[in-house]
Amino acid sequence: MLKNALAITVLAGFAVSASAQYQTGSFWPDYKGGPLRQASKMVDDGPATEHEWTVATDQPASIGGICIGADGNLYFKTRTGDGSLPKVYKVDPSNGNVLASSPGLDGDGGAYAGVSLGEDFVWTAVTSTASGSRVSKIIKLNYADLSVAGEYTNAAFDTPGSSQGLRGAPVIGSVANQRGNVNLYVHMRGDTAGGSLSPSGLIHCVDSVTGDLDWSYDPLMGNTCFFGIFGPAWVSGGKMHMAYFANQAVASGVCVRDNADGTYTEVWFGGPDNFNWIGSGAMNGDSDTIFVTTFNDGDTPSMWAINASTGAQKWSVPGRRGTVYELNFFGRPAAMGDRVYACGGYGVITCFDDLGTSYDQPWELRPAHVPNPNDPDHFIAPTNTRDAWMTEADFFNSGEITAYTVAETDAGERYIYAMMQQQNQDPNLGTDPLTAQLIVVRDDGATATEILRTNMSNTIPPTRYGNNSPTVNEDGDLFFVGGSPSVTGGDPGKLYKYETADDSCRADTVSDGVLNFFDVQTFLAWFSAQDDRADFVDDDVFNFFDVQTFLAEFSAGCP
Repeated sequence: MLKNALAITVLAGFAVSASAQYQTGSFWPDYKGGPLRQASKMVDDGPATEHEWTVATDQPASIGGICIGADGNLYFKTRTGDGSLPKVYKVDPSNGNVLASSPGLDGDGGAYAGVSLGEDFVWTAVTSTASGSRVSKIIKLNYADLSVAGEYTNAAFDTPGSSQGLRGAPVIGSVANQRGNVNLYVHMRGDTAGGSLSPSGLIHCVDSVTGDLDWSYDPLMGNTCFFGIFGPAWVSGGKMHMAYFANQAVASGVCVRDNADGTYTEVWFGGPDNFNWIGSGAMNGDSDTIFVTTFNDGDTPSMWAINASTGAQKWSVPGRRGTVYELNFFGRPAAMGDRVYACGGYGVITCFDDLGTSYDQPWELRPAHVPNPNDPDHFIAPTNTRDAWMTEADFFNSGEITAYTVAETDAGERYIYAMMQQQNQDPNLGTDPLTAQLIVVRDDGATATEILRTNMSNTIPPTRYGNNSPTVNEDGDLFFVGGSPSVTGGDPGKLYKYETADDSCRADTVSDGVLNFFDVQTFLAWFSAQDDRADFVDDDVFNFFDVQTFLAEFSAGCP
């Protein structure tokens, strides 16, 4: 199996300190699969389509999503909400039990920073306005009990007024600095405050052992930056390089090099000429191209291939704004080799093959629009109304897909796990459900097949901005979260596990490893409620055959 392993690097006579390197053996070390942000993994098996357990969390998870440590446990940070402080949790993947949690972390900006798993510590960032100004910290936590092991503060992290401070989990370097330690890289979101601009999108380089601030770089030169999340980060010429794509149309892409001597170099300034969301760059398999997805506001391209060395645009995909073929992407893409997957508005799931200076689009899945027969360009009717869609199902399947992961099995099968943040909402929906969806698609090469779409009987809480980002482990099991304070207020979130069919025992509906009356009782309750979990035949129909299949599997017992 492929694992995230980093070799010890020697620079200027120093061996890299292990204290902040990514944890050897961690499978999903931070948001979107490590510094390269590829959101793709090799796994044992798939697809993960069998629901195993759901547990409630006291708050919804942060945008950082779920990380999987070398110990196999799940790590994630909650968002702020309902006046509560964010916390980091360690969860048993077999049953969802909480093994440890951090104290409440002093911050009201915990929505955007997940966790990064180092060799010795779990790293995160918080920001707070409790003192009247925005104060930020880098925090390291002990693995055993998630107690606070240290905090790094600096006046450069703090900004006035409404600016937003540090955003995103620290990116952990793999090249030694002048002290022999690896650096942490964090960024912050600037904003207007009292009519003046505060520092915007600053990138900070911090020694992981001493907490020294080696340098700060402002890629946006005074412009505000809304949301962006750092990365990818990679080693070229023996030095760490960091790309950053901002959520605005001005100066939307930069690359800066850490010279490992307390200084930096701006490598390039460019990237896509468009509005990005959540800093959406992902590296290809050869680490020479960065794929960037963007909003296509103003009918601009929505997918770009950027030369990682120069920032030059290799190719771009037209957004086709306002037509039935619109491509409007949200969040980071998922890259595996030279194929990049993108999902977004109107429920679209698609992929592109990088051909160097051009691209090919092998397939595209989306709900069916009703084209206007009087318009040769097939412009869309207002998309938030039912009459814009071919069927009622198309309408509810046309929400915005914000997070997605690609897994390739040992058998060579490739699956896309996509999360729709909520179903499309008509202003006149009334009591229609507001729920998220899990969508599983098999990439067949030149075509694709949807093999699962579920909202778990309207019970997956809606999310925002990708905080339900799906994560897989080595076995191919899938984990994702639901809930968001911006949608559900102070409601608890939920954490889910879906197993691969070969590993699951569907008849163990209670998920306690024992088959007994309670499993039958639970199945019958699901069946009565027409819960997707009772559809044992997987034909979207609830009838005698589902009961018959359940009883046969119950009688056969679990492996």
